[in-house]
Amino acid sequence: MADAANFLDPTTLTTVGGCATAVLLIGNAIQRAFQFNPTWFVLLLSLIVSLVASFLTPVEYVRTSQWLTHGLFVAVNGAVIFLAAVGGNTIATPTPSPPPQPTGGDMGGRAAPRRAFWTRW
Repeated sequence: MADAANFLDPTTLTTVGGCATAVLLIGNAIQRAFQFNPTWFVLLLSLIVSLVASFLTPVEYVRTSQWLTHGLFVAVNGAVIFLAAVGGNTIATPTPSPPPQPTGGDMGGRAAPRRAFWTRW
């Protein structure tokens, strides 16, 4: 059984799975709290998390590499983190139902329903 003291720590969050989990949870929390869920925000969050994780990584070559190489690693890892988080969100959320079509004199001026925690991005 895993040691509870090591459940979430900086070394866990420097793995792709840890970063994707962090992006998934932060993206869903912001979506729930602020009703704000554009996909570009989660991509930007993935790149930021990738950049932070690259500096927390204990591997020395990451810190001493050229800035272009380091930027390429951050971008590729950010894309992988983004895709993993989107995949997790897609698996966890139900398939959205089509929006109701306005009928007759109804112009569809109803307020949008409040988003749940697990809403597709």
